[in-house]
Amino acid sequence: MSQTKNKVKIADRPAYKTLEASTLGPPKFQDGESGDTTYQLEYVTVDGKHNKVACTKGVYQDVEKEQLYRNYRVKFELLYDQDAELVSHINLKSKSEFLPMGFKQGDVVGSEVDLEQVEISLSPKKELRILRAPSSVSSNTEGEMLESLKKDAGVSSGDYLAGKYRVVEIRERDGFKTFFVDPAVM
Repeated sequence: MSQTKNKVKIADRPAYKTLEASTLGPPKFQDGESGDTTYQLEYVTVDGKHNKVACTKGVYQDVEKEQLYRNYRVKFELLYDQDAELVSHINLKSKSEFLPMGFKQGDVVGSEVDLEQVEISLSPKKELRILRAPSSVSSNTEGEMLESLKKDAGVSSGDYLAGKYRVVEIRERDGFKTFFVDPAVM
């Protein structure tokens, strides 16, 4: 394992607020005068109110690519990062009125799928953050993984964090590095 040149710091875990939406509008973007681009989602709440909220580039791309604004058979949970003041994740669930007669949400295959790996992101600014984790993983385990990566962010696939958690895969995109770590102790 190699040492990285820049100091890596652990970012605080974001505080999410769940915004429920019955439908989404087409996402929008706006180029600012200083060259920065802002992204925005329009949505209709379950109460029928029309709202707008800022979102990440990734959310914008996903909504646009998958054309989620045309899908009326699902409801959306927008995870709003209160620190960054934007939507950073979207969850989808089937609307009960579109399920076959006699079926409930729990009957849908994959409705309660849990993750198998911890996903940790290293930003271009050298900030580590837990993106997603299985519900069975404790905050202490997450902390061990983050501290291990803080000491050496130059790990490779197959290496072990804290001597016990195996790095299964590493993906890089737009300057971000995502580590997929098996939480089972080896």
